[in-house]
Amino acid sequence: MTILAFMQNMWARDPERVRVLTERHGERYRRKLITYALFAGCASGRNFKTTFGKELCRRIIWEEPSTAPRLINALQ
Repeated sequence: MTILAFMQNMWARDPERVRVLTERHGERYRRKLITYALFAGCASGRNFKTTFGKELCRRIIWEEPSTAPRLINALQ
């Protein structure tokens, strides 16, 4: 089973740097960065871990809503 969760877009102090790093390192890096940002001290991340547990949180694909149209098109 795959679980896809859309969260608010990740906040970054320097969004241009994030864009450059994502373009350089690809989709896998971008997804790791989203997960890292959610669980690196964010209250939402702590609440998810408390509610669902670490193991389930590791299995969830965390995504940003701004990518939803691209993902939906890829699935069709």
